[in-house]
Amino acid sequence: MMKKYLPILLLLMTGSAVHAGAMTTRHQSSIQSIQSPTITQTQRTGNSYSVSGSNVSTSYTYCSAGCDGNSPTNTTVAGGVGRVSYNSDGTSTLTDIAASQGIVCTSGCGSGETPVYSSTGTFSFANSYTQADASTATGTNSTVTAGASGAAATPGTINNGHSIVLGGSQTSGTTVTGQFITEISVFN
Repeated sequence: MMKKYLPILLLLMTGSAVHAGAMTTRHQSSIQSIQSPTITQTQRTGNSYSVSGSNVSTSYTYCSAGCDGNSPTNTTVAGGVGRVSYNSDGTSTLTDIAASQGIVCTSGCGSGETPVYSSTGTFSFANSYTQADASTATGTNSTVTAGASGAAATPGTINNGHSIVLGGSQTSGTTVTGQFITEISVFN
């Protein structure tokens, strides 16, 4: 009786075939050396002028002709708030302002009469002037960040066991990066 069931038992005992998977690994080591250039940042201060006041009389005088030194002609401007002259290098010059307490005619202000003047009482005056930096290199505020001075130092070493040793004695402006990558892939 056993002989009859033997083929059936053998059929039941055999399972499906087992598929073996494949696996790969990859290892990569690298050293990167980046040398930054010298960086110069410049910043210029611009021209600025402001004036404010109340109950004041102002005036300024400027050269209006022959200003090269041969018989200059000066012009006075009453009630002016300032004269800013700009130079070719971006700088400027402010003409001085004369300011005094304001006065008003209090009596005899009509024609043919002798006027009487008195002060306006409380007064205020303020002005502020900043001369710009010249647009040339000598008139500019600058910050220089030194770059790498050369690639004399070796960035590092990698041995056959993927051991990374970064090199010392790097110059300023040099960035050295060591990297080790392991990649494992399994396929069914």
